[in-house]
Amino acid sequence: MSGQVFFRAEGTTNEYYVDMRKAADGTMWAYLPAPLPSTKSFTYRVVTLDSAGRRASSPLMTVSTAASCPSAVPVASTEKAAATSIAIGLTSNSQQAVPTGFECKDVVSYITVAGEMKPNDECRKAGAPPAATAAEEVGMKRDTMLALLLIGIGGAGVAIYQHNQDESPSKPVSPARP
Repeated sequence: MSGQVFFRAEGTTNEYYVDMRKAADGTMWAYLPAPLPSTKSFTYRVVTLDSAGRRASSPLMTVSTAASCPSAVPVASTEKAAATSIAIGLTSNSQQAVPTGFECKDVVSYITVAGEMKPNDECRKAGAPPAATAAEEVGMKRDTMLALLLIGIGGAGVAIYQHNQDESPSKPVSPARP
């Protein structure tokens, strides 16, 4: 099974995406770039493809952002590496390599519509700190990192768990399909 998280800032039309990673327990997860302070909300959806070629998509979800968060989320070392080296995918040839409404921080590469991975020089030019120090700078705060877990249930069924703000990943945001 493979999965991607498609996302876009409030008021924009073109989506970007990040590929999801598989965990040892069969779940999948991804980190999105941090929203800009001016971004009040963004939407996302998860699209999966199972080994039989069946595609499933979650409903479109909206997340409100906050300027600050009182505590940091502990992140495993493997996840921290992923959170500080995000590769975003473009869904349109007219998109910029800097996702509209999101920070460059931790975005190190992008995938063109043709599927080519390229270094994100636009983020480097914007003065983004090196990936190793960016996570330390944001302190892995909950409002700047959104981790999504995907559980494959019954083939192409999906359940989305959102770990954001003061919520714990104990309840599905969307119910799994039987």
